[in-house]
Amino acid sequence: MKKTFSFFLIVIVCYVLARLFVTHKGYVFMAWGPYTLESSLWSFLAALLFGIMAIMLIINGIQLVCGGISLFYPVTRRAKSKKALTQATRGMIHFSNGRWHAAHKLLLSAANAGQAPLMTYLAAARAAHNQGDYEACARCLRKADKTAGGAELVIGITRAELLLECNQREQALAILKRLYKKASNHTHVLKLLKRSYYELKDWSALSRLLPELRKRKVIDTAEYIKIHHQTYNALFEQGYQTGKEKSNLNARLQPVQAIWNSFNNEHKRDEYLICQYASAMVRLGAEEQAAVFIRKNLMNRYSKKLMKLYGDLTRCDKQKQLATAEDLLSQHESDPVLLLALGKICIRCELKGKALSYLKRCLKISPSVTAYNLMGQILAEQRNYEKSIEYFQKSALFSAQKQVELH
Repeated sequence: MKKTFSFFLIVIVCYVLARLFVTHKGYVFMAWGPYTLESSLWSFLAALLFGIMAIMLIINGIQLVCGGISLFYPVTRRAKSKKALTQATRGMIHFSNGRWHAAHKLLLSAANAGQAPLMTYLAAARAAHNQGDYEACARCLRKADKTAGGAELVIGITRAELLLECNQREQALAILKRLYKKASNHTHVLKLLKRSYYELKDWSALSRLLPELRKRKVIDTAEYIKIHHQTYNALFEQGYQTGKEKSNLNARLQPVQAIWNSFNNEHKRDEYLICQYASAMVRLGAEEQAAVFIRKNLMNRYSKKLMKLYGDLTRCDKQKQLATAEDLLSQHESDPVLLLALGKICIRCELKGKALSYLKRCLKISPSVTAYNLMGQILAEQRNYEKSIEYFQKSALFSAQKQVELH
């Protein structure tokens, strides 16, 4: 229907124009100074139409010639932009394939031509860094800084990453601290800060950063626990190394006590940190203080790890030690760790009969090399050599089985 209507419309228009051409020739007269032009209307319109067509042909011809030249050397802005885009694309392909020299050359050329200058300068800087040309890398970063105002964060992150890669950690840390003040919730800045503190072994600073890392979900739970344990283990080790040379017990304990006192309530309920602090006190020769600390925490919340440490204490009040462990037995009568600890404490209290009873119960629930050996030692002291040898043999067999399972 539309095609039919269009056809009849064209026919009508052509008919009207033909009638006008035949019946109304018209007249055009133009004068400019001494020059005049006379013509019929239709001849003038035809000449005007041909003139416009000629101008368009000339323009297209010029564009065609310029386009041909641009294949070898870009003349127009469009040609230059197209060439820069091609260079940037080829540069990124070389970059992804590890051809750093070619990538740097193409990306730098594209950036200088104005093709996404910030990103291409940064990519060119990385390419220069990867091929060991650190001066060219620094130049690219300076150009990126000048080209893109307000991009301090992304440029700073790139600069810090490159410094970390070439082990210039102090310089990287200085940049990251400045960025952290401006963008404390930026996850990548936090991740790089974590890496810097970790590699510099600045455990105190890393411990202060850990809550923020967890809050912003910069690292997953498994990594958080790993770093958390490693950080505080290192802090307590530093405290031990600082205090061990001092002659006075209170002076020896002061560094690890300072670490413990700096903890918030959540940290003071952390089983790992409680065990680390107690172990540090034991290593520093403060077993009695450690025993008091462990008893308090065991009564608040039972811990197998802490119970094991409590059972290994040898220079504290044995009667209090035994009383505490037996009080806990009413609530944890099937815990092999507690039963083994009671066996050790009873041996130190010279209660061999009770020790044998606790160790037998321990072995029924969870056999262990330590329990078998203690049984063998007690029986040997009681001159029951046959049974003693039997338990030592069981200990050796159990140890061998564990070794086989591990391999």
